[in-house]
Amino acid sequence: NFSSQDIAVIFAGPGMKRTELVVRDIYGCFSPAYDTLVEVYNNPSILSLTADTICDDNTTTFEFDLVSISDTNITYSWNYGDGITSSVSNTVHQYEYLNCNNYLASLVVEDGNSCKDDSTITVIVRCNPVADFTTESECLGDSVKFINQTNLVPGTSATWQWDFGDNPPQGSSNENPSHLYDSVGVYTINLTVFDDQVITGFDGCSDSWQETVEIYALPEPSF
Repeated sequence: NFSSQDIAVIFAGPGMKRTELVVRDIYGCFSPAYDTLVEVYNNPSILSLTADTICDDNTTTFEFDLVSISDTNITYSWNYGDGITSSVSNTVHQYEYLNCNNYLASLVVEDGNSCKDDSTITVIVRCNPVADFTTESECLGDSVKFINQTNLVPGTSATWQWDFGDNPPQGSSNENPSHLYDSVGVYTINLTVFDDQVITGFDGCSDSWQETVEIYALPEPSF
């Protein structure tokens, strides 16, 4: 029961709604009732929207669940929170962010009747550690020292996986190891760093770095 000339009504549910208009003039006289039916459409509804937590240089997997409706004219508007948008309709799809950060990603679905629903989530892209080390070539019989200069994400710890490049393969899990080579030559050393950040499906983020070292032959004295 409304007395205004123009009104807005929110109906409790979808379906055909009977409405009636009766006009009363300044003399207190009432017009015949004017009846009409108004159709209230079902809104599309996003039941869930998720994204996995990943390390930089990997793709984020987005997944959503939409209430099944008969309207086939659904449009999908994604905003990934980094200035990039798309209209991907797949319930599962992947997107790669250029930088590690936290992003507010949103999805808006709209049907052919201009009815909408939207959902927003925080997407986490972890920064990788930056593996690095220095070393110097040595003479045969002298140990080679490796100085770890890896940059870790603040607040994280790491494990170290060294491959000294000799045959059979030898390595170390020390932060700053030393290694004694048994023959002259040029060796390629690989350091892989694994940190303890929480991500989806894996244990931390990682990075690798390579350097070469040369083991020099000893001089042979003669006279």
